[in-house]
This record gives sequence, C-alpha cells and structure tokens, in this order.
Amino acid sequence: MRASHLGPYASQVKTAYEQLLETIAHDCFIAMPFHSSQANRLASAIKQQFNDDPEFVFKRMPDDAIFREPVSQKWYGLVMHIPITRLDQHVSVTDKKVDILEFRIDPHKRPSFLQQASIYPAYHMNKDNWLCVILDDTQPDQQIMKLVTQSRQFLCRPHAWLIPNNPRYYDIMHAFKDPNDLLLWKQSTKVRVNDPVFIYVTNPVKAVIFQCRAIQVNIPYHYHSKQVRLNQAMKLQLVKRYPANKYDLNFLKAHGIRYIHGPRKVSDQLAALFH
Repeated sequence: MRASHLGPYASQVKTAYEQLLETIAHDCFIAMPFHSSQANRLASAIKQQFNDDPEFVFKRMPDDAIFREPVSQKWYGLVMHIPITRLDQHVSVTDKKVDILEFRIDPHKRPSFLQQASIYPAYHMNKDNWLCVILDDTQPDQQIMKLVTQSRQFLCRPHAWLIPNNPRYYDIMHAFKDPNDLLLWKQSTKVRVNDPVFIYVTNPVKAVIFQCRAIQVNIPYHYHSKQVRLNQAMKLQLVKRYPANKYDLNFLKAHGIRYIHGPRKVSDQLAALFH
C-alpha cells in the first residue's frame, strides 16, 4: 500500500527514510564521472596534477567529456564511451562499450604509437594529430598520464608576439633606461609568462626596436582615456634592443606582415630571425 493510504505517520517515516538515504549518498559516496575505473582514476590524476576538471559539454552524449587547457581554452583530452567495434571490428563481443581517451600527438610519432596495445587512430578528433587509447587497464595509468601531459604541453608552448607602440601615446624609445626595469604594458591577448614579446614602434620609426619577455601577465589594471583603454596589463622585461634599420617595416613585409594594427602572434620561423 502507498504511504498516503497508511496515514500521516507512515508518510513522515517515508520522508525521513528518503532524507536519510540522500544524506548517506551525499556524505558516504563519491560521484564517479565515467564508466571505467581507469577513466575515473585518470580524471583524479589530471585534477591533482593540473587542477583541470572534465567538462561535459555534449548534450547528446552525456557520458563524454573534454579536458581543456585553461589559457588557450583548447582541448587536450576527450573521454568517450563508445562501442568497441567502432575501433576494432574483429572483437568477439560486439555489444561491448568502452571508455576511450583521445589525446594530441606529434604527427611524426603516430606510427610508433599505433604499434602499442590498445592505442588506435582517433575516433572523433582529427586522425593526423590525435590518437585514442582504450581505458581498460591494458596501458598503465602512469603511461597514459605521460600521453595526457604531452598532449597538454602542445597547448602550453611559448608563443612569440608582435605588439605595436604609437610614440604619440607613449614614448617607448626612452623606456628601459635601466635594463632591469620592468615595463607595464596593455595586455589584450593570451600572453603567457616567458612568452617573447617584440615591440614594433610605428611612425616615424617603423621598426621592431625591442625584444622583451613577459614576466607577469593577467594583471588587473583599469585605465580609460581617449587613446587607450586598459582592463588588463602585463609586465615586460627587456631582452634586446635593436637598431631602427635592422628589422624595419620592409623586413616584416618580406616575411608576410604588412600591417601591425594590434597584437598578433609571430611564427616560430620569423621569431628565430630576430637575433
């Protein structure tokens, strides 16, 4: 019989019992995000090492989650729960589903990775730059964490930046009188600590004059004027100063940069030419 048929006392007992079960579930159990034990262990290891949580961003695939590098906001890992036959059509248990982890790779190392047990071409991501591993404990946690770490590091490599300076607003040519001084500068891009920053001075100089290194980034700094609006700043340390005739606008145009209206990334090849 239902509690409503037994009177108010039975209803109170039922309510108290449900609350007790909810308390036990909340206080005595830990919610596991994934189906496999290995996927859950790896999620805990990623949280401990990088403080990154899985993000369940797919409405139609509630079992699947991404791991995102926080600065670039790009994915370095993708956990999916899929039928094993989508990776290996020769398995005998055709209705078996497995957790897989997709990770970024150096394309040159792809053939050697594919020789290892439980590693396959990526199921969801680009097959040239990603692989996947079945999370069935064939590969040990420590080895998979190495793959995760390498995947994440692809997104954490330093990027060189080219930023313009307009002498009408700030006379940077007289900055760094003391080479140990740090220059506070507007930050409007995802510059990381230790990223090289090349400063291009506009009219009348029209040349890259300074090579700096980002020492501190994402500094809250609010300043508004007719010429400049700052909400965030970074501190730059001088690395080198170049003569005005060395890396001028003609040099930049010869290497594919015709206009410098705002901060932009510099290719590794071009950055290597500044010396």
